[in-house]
Amino acid sequence: MGMDTELSVTHERLDDIPLIFAIAGQLGLAEVLERHLGRHGNHDGLGYGWLATSWIAYILAEGDHRKSAVEDWSRQRCGLLSMLTGQSVGESEFNDDRLGRLLERLGNSEVWGAIEQALWRQSVIAYELDCERVRLDSTASFGYHETGEGGLMQFGHSKDHRPDQPQLKLMAAVAEPSAQMIASDLHPGNAADDGLYEPLIERVRRITDRSGLLYIGDAKMAARATCRAIVAGGDHYLTRLPRSACSKKLDRWIDKALANPQALIPIEVQDEAGQTRVLGSGYELTHQVDQRGCAWTERRVIYRSDEKAKRERARLDERIRAATEAFLALTPPVGPGRRQLTSQKAFTAAIGRTEKKHGVGGLLWVKWSRQAHPSRDDPGRQRWVVTEVSPRTDLIEAKRRRLGWQVLITSLPSDKLATADVVLTYNAGWLIEHQFRDIKNRPLGIRPLFVTKDSQIAGLTHLILLALRIMTLITTRVRTALANTGQTLVGLFEGQKRRATDRPTGRRLLRAFYRHEVSLTRIRGPGHNISHVTPLSPLLTAILRHLGLSDSIYTDLARASAQ
Repeated sequence: MGMDTELSVTHERLDDIPLIFAIAGQLGLAEVLERHLGRHGNHDGLGYGWLATSWIAYILAEGDHRKSAVEDWSRQRCGLLSMLTGQSVGESEFNDDRLGRLLERLGNSEVWGAIEQALWRQSVIAYELDCERVRLDSTASFGYHETGEGGLMQFGHSKDHRPDQPQLKLMAAVAEPSAQMIASDLHPGNAADDGLYEPLIERVRRITDRSGLLYIGDAKMAARATCRAIVAGGDHYLTRLPRSACSKKLDRWIDKALANPQALIPIEVQDEAGQTRVLGSGYELTHQVDQRGCAWTERRVIYRSDEKAKRERARLDERIRAATEAFLALTPPVGPGRRQLTSQKAFTAAIGRTEKKHGVGGLLWVKWSRQAHPSRDDPGRQRWVVTEVSPRTDLIEAKRRRLGWQVLITSLPSDKLATADVVLTYNAGWLIEHQFRDIKNRPLGIRPLFVTKDSQIAGLTHLILLALRIMTLITTRVRTALANTGQTLVGLFEGQKRRATDRPTGRRLLRAFYRHEVSLTRIRGPGHNISHVTPLSPLLTAILRHLGLSDSIYTDLARASAQ
Protein backbone atom coordinates (compact mmCIF):
# COMPACT_ATOMS: atom_id res chain seq x y z
CA MET A 1 0.00 0.00 0.00
CA GLY A 2 1.43 3.40 -0.98
CA MET A 3 2.11 6.27 1.38
CA ASP A 4 -0.88 8.20 0.02
CA THR A 5 -3.23 5.42 1.09
CA GLU A 6 -1.94 4.93 4.63
CA LEU A 7 -4.24 5.60 7.56
CA SER A 8 -3.10 7.53 10.63
CA VAL A 9 -4.60 6.69 13.98
CA THR A 10 -4.04 8.98 16.97
CA HIS A 11 -5.29 8.77 20.54
CA GLU A 12 -5.59 11.76 22.85
CA ARG A 13 -6.52 11.41 26.51
CA LEU A 14 -9.43 13.62 27.52
CA ASP A 15 -9.95 12.39 31.09
CA ASP A 16 -11.46 15.14 33.27
CA ILE A 17 -10.19 18.10 31.20
CA PRO A 18 -13.49 18.85 29.35
CA LEU A 19 -15.32 18.67 32.70
CA ILE A 20 -12.91 21.15 34.31
CA PHE A 21 -13.30 23.54 31.37
CA ALA A 22 -17.09 23.21 31.56
CA ILE A 23 -17.18 24.20 35.26
CA ALA A 24 -14.76 27.04 34.55
CA GLY A 25 -17.10 28.09 31.76
CA GLN A 26 -20.07 28.20 34.12
CA LEU A 27 -18.01 30.48 36.37
CA GLY A 28 -17.01 32.65 33.41
CA LEU A 29 -13.46 32.19 34.68
CA ALA A 30 -11.56 32.88 31.45
CA GLU A 31 -13.63 35.99 30.71
CA VAL A 32 -13.16 37.37 34.23
CA LEU A 33 -9.42 36.82 34.08
CA GLU A 34 -9.11 38.31 30.60
CA ARG A 35 -10.96 41.40 31.78
CA HIS A 36 -8.80 41.97 34.87
CA LEU A 37 -5.40 40.65 33.80
CA GLY A 38 -5.35 42.38 30.41
CA ARG A 39 -3.08 41.32 27.55
CA HIS A 40 0.61 41.70 26.81
CA GLY A 41 0.94 43.94 23.77
CA ASN A 42 3.65 41.83 22.12
CA HIS A 43 1.91 38.46 22.46
CA ASP A 44 -0.28 36.65 19.98
CA GLY A 45 -2.26 33.52 20.82
CA LEU A 46 -4.10 32.74 24.02
CA GLY A 47 -4.80 35.53 26.46
CA TYR A 48 -4.11 35.25 30.16
CA GLY A 49 -7.63 34.02 30.90
CA TRP A 50 -7.33 30.90 28.76
CA LEU A 51 -3.72 30.39 29.80
CA ALA A 52 -4.78 30.34 33.44
CA THR A 53 -7.80 28.11 32.80
CA SER A 54 -5.64 25.60 30.93
CA TRP A 55 -3.00 25.64 33.67
CA ILE A 56 -5.74 25.01 36.25
CA ALA A 57 -6.91 22.05 34.17
CA TYR A 58 -3.34 20.74 34.23
CA ILE A 59 -3.10 21.15 38.02
CA LEU A 60 -6.38 19.32 38.67
CA ALA A 61 -5.75 16.61 36.07
CA GLU A 62 -2.10 15.89 36.84
CA GLY A 63 -1.72 16.90 40.49
CA ASP A 64 1.23 19.18 39.68
CA HIS A 65 1.56 22.97 39.55
CA ARG A 66 5.12 23.35 38.23
CA LYS A 67 5.56 25.82 35.38
CA SER A 68 8.21 23.68 33.75
CA ALA A 69 5.84 20.75 33.12
CA VAL A 70 2.88 22.64 31.66
CA GLU A 71 4.44 23.20 28.23
CA ASP A 72 5.08 19.50 27.55
CA TRP A 73 1.58 18.62 28.76
CA SER A 74 -0.06 21.23 26.53
CA ARG A 75 2.07 20.28 23.52
CA GLN A 76 0.51 16.81 23.62
CA ARG A 77 -2.99 18.32 23.76
CA CYS A 78 -2.90 21.22 21.33
CA GLY A 79 -5.91 19.88 19.44
CA LEU A 80 -8.00 19.38 22.56
CA LEU A 81 -7.08 22.77 24.02
CA SER A 82 -7.86 24.44 20.68
CA MET A 83 -11.36 22.92 20.73
CA LEU A 84 -11.99 23.81 24.37
CA THR A 85 -10.77 27.40 24.10
CA GLY A 86 -12.11 28.01 20.61
CA GLN A 87 -8.70 29.35 19.60
CA SER A 88 -5.67 27.96 17.85
CA VAL A 89 -3.19 26.72 20.44
CA GLY A 90 0.44 26.52 19.35
CA GLU A 91 3.11 24.20 20.73
CA SER A 92 4.97 27.05 22.48
CA GLU A 93 1.86 28.69 23.89
CA PHE A 94 2.69 27.71 27.48
CA ASN A 95 6.35 28.62 27.62
CA ASP A 96 8.02 29.54 30.89
CA ASP A 97 8.21 33.28 30.18
CA ARG A 98 4.53 33.59 29.38
CA LEU A 99 3.46 31.59 32.44
CA GLY A 100 5.79 33.69 34.59
CA ARG A 101 4.17 36.90 33.36
CA LEU A 102 0.74 35.40 34.07
CA LEU A 103 1.78 34.77 37.67
CA GLU A 104 3.19 38.29 37.98
CA ARG A 105 -0.21 39.72 37.09
CA LEU A 106 -2.15 37.26 39.23
CA GLY A 107 0.11 38.15 42.17
CA ASN A 108 -1.00 41.78 42.21
CA SER A 109 -3.20 42.14 45.33
CA GLU A 110 -5.47 44.83 43.84
CA VAL A 111 -6.04 42.81 40.68
CA TRP A 112 -6.67 39.70 42.76
CA GLY A 113 -9.26 41.54 44.84
CA ALA A 114 -11.14 42.59 41.69
CA ILE A 115 -11.00 39.00 40.37
CA GLU A 116 -12.42 37.59 43.61
CA GLN A 117 -15.24 40.12 43.59
CA ALA A 118 -16.17 39.31 39.99
CA LEU A 119 -16.01 35.54 40.57
CA TRP A 120 -18.16 35.71 43.69
CA ARG A 121 -20.86 37.70 41.91
CA GLN A 122 -20.69 35.36 38.93
CA SER A 123 -21.02 32.37 41.28
CA VAL A 124 -24.08 33.88 42.96
CA ILE A 125 -25.72 34.31 39.56
CA ALA A 126 -24.70 30.94 38.13
CA TYR A 127 -25.33 28.77 41.18
CA GLU A 128 -27.76 30.83 43.29
CA LEU A 129 -25.33 30.64 46.20
CA ASP A 130 -26.58 31.43 49.65
CA CYS A 131 -24.41 33.19 52.23
CA GLU A 132 -25.78 33.21 55.76
CA ARG A 133 -22.46 32.98 57.58
CA VAL A 134 -18.81 33.66 56.81
CA ARG A 135 -16.11 31.46 58.36
CA LEU A 136 -12.68 33.06 58.80
CA ASP A 137 -9.48 31.16 59.42
CA SER A 138 -5.83 31.02 58.46
CA THR A 139 -3.37 28.40 57.35
CA ALA A 140 0.26 28.42 56.26
CA SER A 141 2.35 26.76 53.57
CA PHE A 142 6.09 26.27 53.64
CA GLY A 143 8.62 26.25 50.83
CA TYR A 144 12.34 25.92 50.23
CA HIS A 145 12.93 29.65 49.92
CA GLU A 146 15.37 32.26 51.10
CA THR A 147 13.95 34.84 53.50
CA GLY A 148 14.41 38.57 53.11
CA GLU A 149 13.28 41.64 54.98
CA GLY A 150 9.71 42.47 54.04
CA GLY A 151 9.37 39.29 51.98
CA LEU A 152 6.39 36.96 51.84
CA MET A 153 8.26 33.83 52.95
CA GLN A 154 9.20 34.16 56.62
CA PHE A 155 9.82 31.88 59.56
CA GLY A 156 6.86 31.65 61.92
CA HIS A 157 4.70 29.26 63.91
CA SER A 158 4.31 26.31 61.56
CA LYS A 159 0.98 24.46 61.43
CA ASP A 160 2.70 22.01 59.08
CA HIS A 161 5.26 21.11 61.77
CA ARG A 162 8.08 22.47 59.60
CA PRO A 163 9.62 25.28 61.69
CA ASP A 164 12.84 24.76 59.73
CA GLN A 165 11.28 26.18 56.54
CA PRO A 166 9.96 29.68 55.81
CA GLN A 167 6.26 29.97 55.10
CA LEU A 168 3.51 32.25 53.87
CA LYS A 169 0.19 32.73 55.63
CA LEU A 170 -3.18 32.48 53.91
CA MET A 171 -6.21 34.14 55.49
CA ALA A 172 -9.48 32.98 53.97
CA ALA A 173 -13.20 33.75 54.19
CA VAL A 174 -15.60 30.98 53.20
CA ALA A 175 -19.36 31.30 52.78
CA GLU A 176 -21.64 28.94 54.66
CA PRO A 177 -23.52 26.79 53.84
CA SER A 178 -22.30 26.92 50.21
CA ALA A 179 -18.61 26.32 51.18
CA GLN A 180 -17.47 28.72 48.46
CA MET A 181 -14.47 30.92 49.13
CA ILE A 182 -15.36 34.60 49.06
CA ALA A 183 -11.99 36.22 49.59
CA SER A 184 -8.42 35.46 50.62
CA ASP A 185 -5.39 37.48 51.68
CA LEU A 186 -1.71 36.50 51.66
CA HIS A 187 0.61 37.61 54.46
CA PRO A 188 4.20 36.97 55.53
CA GLY A 189 4.60 33.73 57.43
CA ASN A 190 5.47 35.52 60.68
CA ALA A 191 2.33 37.68 60.72
CA ALA A 192 0.13 37.39 63.84
CA ASP A 193 -3.44 36.31 63.12
CA ASP A 194 -5.07 38.89 65.41
CA GLY A 195 -4.66 41.77 62.99
CA LEU A 196 -5.67 39.86 59.87
CA TYR A 197 -9.41 39.61 60.50
CA GLU A 198 -10.55 43.20 60.05
CA PRO A 199 -9.00 43.80 56.59
CA LEU A 200 -10.50 40.55 55.27
CA ILE A 201 -13.92 41.32 56.74
CA GLU A 202 -13.87 44.70 55.01
CA ARG A 203 -13.11 42.95 51.71
CA VAL A 204 -15.95 40.46 52.25
CA ARG A 205 -18.35 43.35 52.84
CA ARG A 206 -17.32 45.00 49.57
CA ILE A 207 -17.50 41.74 47.63
CA THR A 208 -20.87 40.55 48.94
CA ASP A 209 -22.38 44.03 49.35
CA ARG A 210 -24.29 42.67 52.35
CA SER A 211 -24.66 43.43 56.03
CA GLY A 212 -26.16 41.42 58.85
CA LEU A 213 -23.85 38.47 58.21
CA LEU A 214 -22.50 36.29 61.01
CA TYR A 215 -18.70 36.15 61.03
CA ILE A 216 -17.26 33.05 62.73
CA GLY A 217 -13.65 32.61 63.79
CA ASP A 218 -11.46 31.02 66.42
CA ALA A 219 -10.22 32.59 69.66
CA LYS A 220 -7.87 34.98 67.84
CA MET A 221 -10.95 36.77 66.47
CA ALA A 222 -12.18 37.50 70.01
CA ALA A 223 -10.10 40.68 70.37
CA ARG A 224 -12.39 43.51 71.43
CA ALA A 225 -11.27 45.73 68.56
CA THR A 226 -12.22 43.04 66.02
CA CYS A 227 -15.60 42.40 67.65
CA ARG A 228 -16.30 46.14 67.68
CA ALA A 229 -15.41 46.49 64.00
CA ILE A 230 -17.85 43.68 63.14
CA VAL A 231 -20.72 45.11 65.18
CA ALA A 232 -20.08 48.69 64.04
CA GLY A 233 -20.36 47.53 60.45
CA GLY A 234 -23.82 46.10 61.01
CA ASP A 235 -22.77 42.47 61.28
CA HIS A 236 -22.46 39.85 64.04
CA TYR A 237 -19.67 37.68 65.40
CA LEU A 238 -19.34 34.22 66.90
CA THR A 239 -16.02 33.22 68.40
CA ARG A 240 -14.42 31.45 71.32
CA LEU A 241 -13.21 33.41 74.29
CA PRO A 242 -9.59 32.42 74.99
CA ARG A 243 -8.96 31.01 78.45
CA SER A 244 -6.30 33.68 79.04
CA ALA A 245 -9.01 36.35 78.76
CA CYS A 246 -11.40 34.78 81.29
CA SER A 247 -9.49 32.35 83.52
CA LYS A 248 -10.82 33.70 86.85
CA LYS A 249 -14.33 34.25 85.54
CA LEU A 250 -14.37 30.80 83.97
CA ASP A 251 -13.77 29.20 87.38
CA ARG A 252 -16.85 30.99 88.73
CA TRP A 253 -18.89 30.09 85.65
CA ILE A 254 -17.94 26.43 86.01
CA ASP A 255 -18.82 26.54 89.72
CA LYS A 256 -22.27 27.82 88.78
CA ALA A 257 -22.78 25.01 86.26
CA LEU A 258 -21.62 22.30 88.67
CA ALA A 259 -23.84 23.64 91.44
CA ASN A 260 -27.00 23.22 89.34
CA PRO A 261 -26.44 20.64 86.58
CA GLN A 262 -30.19 20.14 86.08
CA ALA A 263 -30.46 23.67 84.71
CA LEU A 264 -27.95 23.06 81.90
CA ILE A 265 -29.18 23.03 78.31
CA PRO A 266 -28.28 19.84 76.41
CA ILE A 267 -26.31 20.30 73.20
CA GLU A 268 -27.71 17.69 70.82
CA VAL A 269 -27.38 16.80 67.17
CA GLN A 270 -29.01 14.22 64.95
CA ASP A 271 -26.72 11.84 63.11
CA GLU A 272 -27.28 10.53 59.57
CA ALA A 273 -29.43 7.68 60.91
CA GLY A 274 -31.74 10.15 62.65
CA GLN A 275 -30.47 9.25 66.12
CA THR A 276 -30.02 12.01 68.67
CA ARG A 277 -26.48 12.34 69.99
CA VAL A 278 -25.61 14.48 73.02
CA LEU A 279 -22.47 16.54 72.52
CA GLY A 280 -22.46 18.25 75.89
CA SER A 281 -24.40 20.81 77.92
CA GLY A 282 -24.18 24.42 79.00
CA TYR A 283 -25.93 27.65 79.86
CA GLU A 284 -25.93 31.27 78.79
CA LEU A 285 -25.13 34.67 80.28
CA THR A 286 -25.40 38.14 78.79
CA HIS A 287 -22.92 40.97 79.07
CA GLN A 288 -23.20 44.61 78.07
CA VAL A 289 -20.22 45.80 76.05
CA ASP A 290 -19.29 49.42 75.37
CA GLN A 291 -16.22 49.69 73.19
CA ARG A 292 -15.18 53.18 72.15
CA GLY A 293 -18.73 54.45 71.85
CA CYS A 294 -20.14 51.31 70.26
CA ALA A 295 -22.46 49.41 72.63
CA TRP A 296 -24.05 45.99 72.22
CA THR A 297 -25.28 42.96 74.14
CA GLU A 298 -22.91 40.02 74.10
CA ARG A 299 -24.15 36.51 74.80
CA ARG A 300 -21.72 34.16 76.54
CA VAL A 301 -22.38 30.45 76.23
CA ILE A 302 -20.51 28.44 78.85
CA TYR A 303 -20.60 24.79 77.86
CA ARG A 304 -18.90 21.50 78.43
CA SER A 305 -18.01 19.41 75.41
CA ASP A 306 -18.16 15.70 76.24
CA GLU A 307 -15.58 14.89 73.57
CA LYS A 308 -13.21 17.63 74.71
CA ALA A 309 -13.63 16.50 78.35
CA LYS A 310 -12.85 12.93 77.33
CA ARG A 311 -9.63 14.01 75.60
CA GLU A 312 -8.59 16.19 78.51
CA ARG A 313 -9.31 13.39 81.01
CA ALA A 314 -7.08 11.07 79.02
CA ARG A 315 -4.31 13.67 79.05
CA LEU A 316 -4.77 14.18 82.79
CA ASP A 317 -4.54 10.43 83.42
CA GLU A 318 -1.37 10.28 81.36
CA ARG A 319 0.17 13.19 83.28
CA ILE A 320 -0.65 11.47 86.58
CA ARG A 321 0.90 8.22 85.37
CA ALA A 322 4.03 9.95 84.10
CA ALA A 323 4.35 12.03 87.27
CA THR A 324 4.03 8.93 89.45
CA GLU A 325 6.90 7.28 87.60
CA ALA A 326 8.94 10.48 87.73
CA PHE A 327 8.49 10.86 91.50
CA LEU A 328 9.62 7.28 92.11
CA ALA A 329 12.60 7.77 89.79
CA LEU A 330 13.81 10.77 91.81
CA THR A 331 15.30 8.49 94.46
CA PRO A 332 16.74 5.36 92.83
CA PRO A 333 18.35 2.56 94.86
CA VAL A 334 21.90 3.24 95.94
CA GLY A 335 24.43 2.19 93.35
CA PRO A 336 27.21 3.38 91.06
CA GLY A 337 26.20 6.43 89.01
CA ARG A 338 22.85 6.83 90.81
CA ARG A 339 22.57 10.31 92.18
CA GLN A 340 20.92 10.63 95.61
CA LEU A 341 19.09 13.56 97.19
CA THR A 342 20.91 14.18 100.45
CA SER A 343 19.23 17.37 101.67
CA GLN A 344 15.66 18.29 102.33
CA LYS A 345 16.06 21.45 100.22
CA ALA A 346 17.20 19.47 97.18
CA PHE A 347 14.45 16.89 97.71
CA THR A 348 11.71 19.50 98.05
CA ALA A 349 12.95 21.34 94.94
CA ALA A 350 12.96 18.11 92.92
CA ILE A 351 9.39 17.32 93.99
CA GLY A 352 8.28 20.83 93.01
CA ARG A 353 9.94 20.66 89.59
CA THR A 354 8.30 17.32 88.86
CA GLU A 355 4.85 18.57 89.90
CA LYS A 356 5.21 21.64 87.67
CA LYS A 357 6.56 19.70 84.70
CA HIS A 358 3.62 17.29 84.65
CA GLY A 359 0.92 19.72 85.82
CA VAL A 360 -0.23 17.60 88.76
CA GLY A 361 0.13 20.06 91.62
CA GLY A 362 -1.81 18.81 94.66
CA LEU A 363 -3.17 15.71 92.88
CA LEU A 364 -0.72 13.13 94.28
CA TRP A 365 0.38 12.12 97.77
CA VAL A 366 4.15 11.64 97.91
CA LYS A 367 5.33 9.75 100.97
CA TRP A 368 9.00 9.79 101.82
CA SER A 369 11.48 8.74 104.46
CA ARG A 370 15.06 9.41 105.40
CA GLN A 371 17.57 6.63 105.22
CA ALA A 372 21.17 6.38 106.28
CA HIS A 373 23.57 7.05 103.45
CA PRO A 374 27.00 7.44 105.05
CA SER A 375 30.05 8.54 103.17
CA ARG A 376 33.75 8.51 104.01
CA ASP A 377 33.64 12.22 104.83
CA ASP A 378 30.17 12.28 106.43
CA PRO A 379 29.29 9.11 108.32
CA GLY A 380 25.97 10.63 109.44
CA ARG A 381 24.79 11.57 105.96
CA GLN A 382 21.20 10.68 105.03
CA ARG A 383 19.26 10.44 101.80
CA TRP A 384 15.61 11.30 101.15
CA VAL A 385 13.65 8.45 99.56
CA VAL A 386 10.19 8.44 97.93
CA THR A 387 8.46 5.41 99.38
CA GLU A 388 4.97 5.69 97.89
CA VAL A 389 3.01 7.81 95.43
CA SER A 390 -0.78 7.62 95.65
CA PRO A 391 -3.56 9.61 93.93
CA ARG A 392 -5.68 12.11 95.83
CA THR A 393 -8.90 10.70 94.43
CA ASP A 394 -11.23 13.43 95.64
CA LEU A 395 -9.13 16.23 94.13
CA ILE A 396 -8.59 14.33 90.89
CA GLU A 397 -12.33 13.77 90.52
CA ALA A 398 -12.98 17.45 91.19
CA LYS A 399 -10.41 18.30 88.53
CA ARG A 400 -12.09 15.94 86.07
CA ARG A 401 -15.44 17.67 86.51
CA ARG A 402 -13.84 20.97 85.49
CA LEU A 403 -12.44 19.65 82.22
CA GLY A 404 -13.91 20.25 78.77
CA TRP A 405 -15.42 23.67 79.49
CA GLN A 406 -15.13 26.59 77.11
CA VAL A 407 -16.86 29.91 76.43
CA LEU A 408 -18.36 31.05 73.14
CA ILE A 409 -19.35 34.68 72.63
CA THR A 410 -21.70 36.12 70.04
CA SER A 411 -23.54 39.35 69.30
CA LEU A 412 -26.35 37.56 67.44
CA PRO A 413 -29.64 37.74 69.39
CA SER A 414 -31.11 34.56 70.86
CA ASP A 415 -34.17 34.73 68.61
CA LYS A 416 -31.80 34.30 65.65
CA LEU A 417 -29.57 31.62 67.20
CA ALA A 418 -30.59 29.55 70.23
CA THR A 419 -28.07 28.57 72.91
CA ALA A 420 -27.50 25.05 71.59
CA ASP A 421 -27.26 26.34 68.01
CA VAL A 422 -24.47 28.73 69.04
CA VAL A 423 -22.34 25.69 69.88
CA LEU A 424 -23.39 23.67 66.83
CA THR A 425 -22.76 26.58 64.47
CA TYR A 426 -19.32 27.26 65.90
CA ASN A 427 -18.37 23.58 65.71
CA ALA A 428 -19.34 23.33 62.04
CA GLY A 429 -15.95 24.66 60.96
CA TRP A 430 -15.07 21.60 58.89
CA LEU A 431 -15.97 23.37 55.63
CA ILE A 432 -12.96 25.68 55.71
CA GLU A 433 -10.76 23.04 57.34
CA HIS A 434 -11.46 20.65 54.46
CA GLN A 435 -10.54 23.37 51.97
CA PHE A 436 -7.24 23.98 53.74
CA ARG A 437 -6.62 20.22 53.63
CA ASP A 438 -7.42 20.16 49.90
CA ILE A 439 -5.00 23.03 49.25
CA LYS A 440 -2.16 21.08 50.86
CA ASN A 441 -2.91 17.66 49.38
CA ARG A 442 -3.07 16.42 45.83
CA PRO A 443 -4.12 17.42 43.28
CA LEU A 444 -3.52 21.03 44.41
CA GLY A 445 -0.47 20.32 46.56
CA ILE A 446 0.60 23.87 47.39
CA ARG A 447 3.57 22.57 49.44
CA PRO A 448 6.16 23.47 48.24
CA LEU A 449 5.89 26.22 45.62
CA PHE A 450 8.51 25.95 42.88
CA VAL A 451 8.85 29.69 42.22
CA THR A 452 11.09 32.15 44.02
CA LYS A 453 9.91 35.73 43.38
CA ASP A 454 7.33 37.05 45.86
CA SER A 455 5.08 38.21 43.01
CA GLN A 456 5.12 34.75 41.44
CA ILE A 457 4.68 33.02 44.82
CA ALA A 458 1.54 35.12 45.32
CA GLY A 459 0.43 34.52 41.74
CA LEU A 460 0.84 30.75 41.93
CA THR A 461 -0.98 30.65 45.28
CA HIS A 462 -3.85 32.58 43.71
CA LEU A 463 -3.89 30.20 40.74
CA ILE A 464 -4.14 27.23 43.11
CA LEU A 465 -6.99 29.00 44.93
CA LEU A 466 -8.81 29.32 41.61
CA ALA A 467 -8.36 25.59 41.09
CA LEU A 468 -9.72 25.05 44.60
CA ARG A 469 -12.86 27.00 43.68
CA ILE A 470 -13.53 24.65 40.79
CA MET A 471 -12.89 21.52 42.85
CA THR A 472 -15.09 22.83 45.68
CA LEU A 473 -17.90 23.60 43.23
CA ILE A 474 -17.70 20.06 41.87
CA THR A 475 -17.82 18.62 45.39
CA THR A 476 -20.68 20.74 46.73
CA ARG A 477 -22.87 20.56 43.62
CA VAL A 478 -22.71 16.77 43.39
CA ARG A 479 -23.29 16.35 47.14
CA THR A 480 -26.26 18.72 47.02
CA ALA A 481 -27.78 16.89 44.06
CA LEU A 482 -27.34 13.53 45.78
CA ALA A 483 -28.90 14.84 49.00
CA ASN A 484 -31.88 16.31 47.11
CA THR A 485 -32.55 13.07 45.22
CA GLY A 486 -31.62 10.59 47.94
CA GLN A 487 -29.20 8.89 45.57
CA THR A 488 -25.64 7.61 45.94
CA LEU A 489 -22.71 7.06 43.61
CA VAL A 490 -21.13 3.61 43.29
CA GLY A 491 -17.67 2.91 41.89
CA LEU A 492 -15.64 5.91 43.06
CA PHE A 493 -13.34 3.94 45.35
CA GLU A 494 -10.45 1.99 43.85
CA GLY A 495 -10.59 -1.62 44.97
CA GLN A 496 -14.13 -1.20 46.35
CA LYS A 497 -16.28 -1.19 43.23
CA ARG A 498 -19.55 -1.72 45.11
CA ARG A 499 -18.99 0.88 47.78
CA ALA A 500 -21.61 3.64 47.67
CA THR A 501 -21.32 7.21 48.92
CA ASP A 502 -23.51 10.29 49.03
CA ARG A 503 -20.61 12.54 50.05
CA PRO A 504 -17.97 12.18 47.33
CA THR A 505 -14.96 14.49 47.20
CA GLY A 506 -14.04 16.54 44.17
CA ARG A 507 -10.78 14.63 43.96
CA ARG A 508 -12.55 11.27 43.64
CA LEU A 509 -15.06 12.64 41.15
CA LEU A 510 -12.30 13.93 38.88
CA ARG A 511 -10.27 10.78 39.39
CA ALA A 512 -13.18 8.68 38.10
CA PHE A 513 -12.78 10.25 34.64
CA TYR A 514 -9.04 9.61 34.70
CA ARG A 515 -9.49 5.94 35.66
CA HIS A 516 -12.00 5.46 32.83
CA GLU A 517 -9.32 6.66 30.37
CA VAL A 518 -11.70 8.75 28.32
CA SER A 519 -9.93 9.34 25.00
CA LEU A 520 -10.45 10.93 21.60
CA THR A 521 -9.44 8.68 18.72
CA ARG A 522 -8.85 10.12 15.24
CA ILE A 523 -8.56 8.06 12.03
CA ARG A 524 -7.31 9.98 9.03
CA GLY A 525 -6.58 8.85 5.49
CA PRO A 526 -7.96 8.80 1.95
CA GLY A 527 -11.73 8.70 2.33
CA HIS A 528 -11.49 8.46 6.11
CA ASN A 529 -12.08 11.26 8.58
CA ILE A 530 -13.38 9.60 11.71
CA SER A 531 -13.27 10.81 15.30
CA HIS A 532 -14.51 8.81 18.24
CA VAL A 533 -14.78 9.51 21.98
CA THR A 534 -14.73 6.68 24.49
CA PRO A 535 -18.34 6.06 25.61
CA LEU A 536 -18.90 7.35 29.13
CA SER A 537 -19.79 4.86 31.84
CA PRO A 538 -23.07 5.22 33.80
CA LEU A 539 -21.03 6.56 36.72
CA LEU A 540 -19.48 9.35 34.66
CA THR A 541 -22.83 10.20 33.08
CA ALA A 542 -24.38 10.41 36.54
CA ILE A 543 -21.61 12.74 37.75
CA LEU A 544 -22.17 15.07 34.81
CA ARG A 545 -25.93 15.01 35.38
CA HIS A 546 -25.52 15.96 39.04
CA LEU A 547 -23.29 18.84 37.92
CA GLY A 548 -25.97 20.07 35.54
CA LEU A 549 -23.85 19.09 32.54
CA SER A 550 -24.51 16.95 29.50
CA ASP A 551 -22.24 14.26 28.09
CA SER A 552 -22.16 16.46 24.98
CA ILE A 553 -19.14 18.24 26.50
CA TYR A 554 -17.34 15.03 25.49
CA THR A 555 -19.28 13.77 22.46
CA ASP A 556 -19.19 17.18 20.76
CA LEU A 557 -15.40 16.95 20.70
CA ALA A 558 -15.63 14.08 18.22
CA ARG A 559 -17.75 16.16 15.86
CA ALA A 560 -15.50 19.19 16.26
CA SER A 561 -12.42 17.09 15.61
CA ALA A 562 -13.88 15.63 12.41
CA GLN A 563 -14.48 19.07 10.88
